Formats: sequence, structure tokens, C-alpha cells
Amino acid sequence: MFNVFSNITKMSDRIRIAQSCAGALYTMTLLRGDEDEPLYMLKPKAVYVLTWINKNILYELPNVKYTPGKKGKYIDVRIRIATSMLNKLVDDGIINKDISIAYHQRLITNVRKILSEINAEDLPF
Repeated sequence: MFNVFSNITKMSDRIRIAQSCAGALYTMTLLRGDEDEPLYMLKPKAVYVLTWINKNILYELPNVKYTPGKKGKYIDVRIRIATSMLNKLVDDGIINKDISIAYHQRLITNVRKILSEINAEDLPF
């Protein structure tokens, strides 16, 4: 869908284009791992969590401003909310606890990687 290692302006444009495409809310960019596994997040009762993660975390990453002491704190809050939504899916029996833990770890890893790339692109050298 987009390359997180590109220029931040280009990445922002690609994210905006992706937002207008059909099915963009169902991308598993932040939750997909190295191994291929069944797409648990595309179950009808789990799709709202996936769309929430995309709308409130993935599409907001280019807008995170780094200031001393406040490095994207609202993204951390949104990750906590996404974690509680994943836990609710486990409680409802929609996804397995192990899959929920894997999704949470991937979410944190991928968000941190994207934010570090955005931060590195802003450096003057």
C-alpha cells in the first residue's frame, strides 16, 4: 500500500490516497507479521477493531510531531485503547489469546518502526 521508508511528504500523500481507496480501512499493515496466518481480524465481529486501528493510529502517524518530552504520547494512548479492544475480542471468544498478544506486539513494533523512520527523515543530515 505504501512504503514507510519513503519521504514523509510522499508517505503522507500515499496514506491520504489509501484512505480514499475502497477497502483501505481493512489493511493489516500494523498487525501483519512475518508468517502467514489466517486473517482473524477480518472476522465480521473483529472488523471494527481493525478499522479503528487504521483510522486512529495508522492514518495519524504522519501527523505525529516530535517535541521534547512529548514524543507522540497520544499514539501511545491509542495503542492502549487498541489493546483493550483486542482484549475484548479475546473475552468474546472471537480471537485466541495468543493471537491477541502477537497482534499487540506487532502493533507496537510496527508503530515504533514507522515513527523512527519518520523521525530520521526529519533530520537535516
